[in-house]
Amino acid sequence: MTVANTTAPQPIQAETVAPLLGAAAGRIDLHVVAECDSTNLQLQYMAKAGAASGTVLLAERQTAGRGRRGRHWHQGSHSLAFSLLWRLPDDRAPTGLSLAIGLAVAEALHADARLKWPNDILLNDRKIAGILIESAAAQRYIIGIGINLGDTDDLPTELQHTATALDAPTDNNALLAHLLDQLVLILDTFSVQGFAGLQARWQARHAYQDRAVNLLFSEGSTPLQGLCRGVDSQGELLLETPTGMQSISSGEVSLRLQ
Repeated sequence: MTVANTTAPQPIQAETVAPLLGAAAGRIDLHVVAECDSTNLQLQYMAKAGAASGTVLLAERQTAGRGRRGRHWHQGSHSLAFSLLWRLPDDRAPTGLSLAIGLAVAEALHADARLKWPNDILLNDRKIAGILIESAAAQRYIIGIGINLGDTDDLPTELQHTATALDAPTDNNALLAHLLDQLVLILDTFSVQGFAGLQARWQARHAYQDRAVNLLFSEGSTPLQGLCRGVDSQGELLLETPTGMQSISSGEVSLRLQ
């Protein structure tokens, strides 16, 4: 999808993105700000004030971006960070939603992008994107997405060994439009079929399939070791251990290669 850039990418503008949308046309209300603390947090406020499903908030810079387990999200100067407010049907549980969103981002970004349970996107075993989903209210969810573009030179040293970046696109507006289209398509499928309707596509991009892994449930705990056998129709991780197959449902664990 992305092409190496030799000039400065065009700044993202709502009026530029709108005519580029396909599946998301008429279903996305994009707001772009130069800076905010956290797009997820600000979109929470917007949701409480009556923002509709399909509202997107994109920030050129976040001062307090958040990741999983309360970690700080380091947004590099070339990153793309935005949050989407989405309402699921009343009868659709959010089980497996984070995996579905990871699939949408991976399919939109790169043919070789792979998925690490529950919601990291990898390229060559290094992280290129992450997702944070938080509940708003009444079946509404805030989907935060951060993508590394261009380079990782301005990320903290400890992250430069585990993160990588896509070539900066020549047009960030086109990239965002493509991402939003794919998100809407995946969310439509999820709303009707749940994660079961996306399981095979997720499995095809599983980065750790049949690889030996350690699962850490808390810092300093004894890791649970086994072979990663993919995910089930609910998005639970299947781990083959010496005592048998185990299903792991909590995303609040660290999954690492042995």
